[in-house]
Amino acid sequence: MVDEILSRLQAIPVLTGGLNLQAGAVFCALLILAQIILIPVTPFAIFAGFAFGFWEGCGILILAKMLSALVNFALSRWVARGWAQKIAGKHLFMRNMNEALEEEGLKLAILLRLCPIPFSIANYGYGMTRLRLPAYALATLLTILVPSLAFGGLGASLREGLQTLQDGQSSRGPWQLPLAGLSVTASILVARRISKIAFKSIKERNVH
Repeated sequence: MVDEILSRLQAIPVLTGGLNLQAGAVFCALLILAQIILIPVTPFAIFAGFAFGFWEGCGILILAKMLSALVNFALSRWVARGWAQKIAGKHLFMRNMNEALEEEGLKLAILLRLCPIPFSIANYGYGMTRLRLPAYALATLLTILVPSLAFGGLGASLREGLQTLQDGQSSRGPWQLPLAGLSVTASILVARRISKIAFKSIKERNVH
């Protein structure tokens, strides 16, 4: 699926000429639509770094992820609550979030944001809890920074690696791509560790 999404994104002319207002708007709109229909965000993150470069790619990616998170949240809380409940209801963990979030608020919201739960499903799940929108937005912003930088950096490194093969020279060292891969791996390992802490916190409250 990742390869297919990347291929489709690269086939859109407006996204292949660097970052400008039009390209940014199209990218944000596509990511929002993808998150509404539960398409994974990772291919978009890699593409942003590949197509726009590291800093610009990560910047537009963070903006697009924040907008999509707010749209998902709004849909599940105020627009299509029954549909969102049907989606999140398939995930046992989502059904146990509300009480724990009500007691611990922002602290647990940040921990849960770092768990390896599909981004859009987590967004819908938050919308069905009593978590306030400002806390949700802050938890989302704080926890999308590292993975956005990691996957955006991976995309930028892939682009520079491709240019190196084409031009026969590189302005960066040979360590950049392995380092980007290491940062992604570290992000995943940290997410798994934090998820255990969050899951334990919720289970303890369910027992009591």
